[in-house]
Amino acid sequence: MRPPILTEPPGESSDQYYGSDGYAVIFYNLITSLVGLLQYFIVPWILNQGSGYPDGTTRFYMVQFYKQAFTFQNMGTGRRLPGCCLLSHWL
Repeated sequence: MRPPILTEPPGESSDQYYGSDGYAVIFYNLITSLVGLLQYFIVPWILNQGSGYPDGTTRFYMVQFYKQAFTFQNMGTGRRLPGCCLLSHWL
């Protein structure tokens, strides 16, 4: 007779692994990371409205993504920019 197939190791469950507040910690880290990314975006945008002045030195990737998607209404390119960035980081 074959032993039953277990979906979790004996004696462990997801609550024991993450603890009672584990998901709250993950959510907190997700929110604080998002706030940190937005602070990276807001400085060049407030300094010169995302124009890249002088000579494109403040035209960061997030500013380029925002301008393509929401200023120029070019949603196809705006959608493609983060996908290409994600793909390049995976390679």
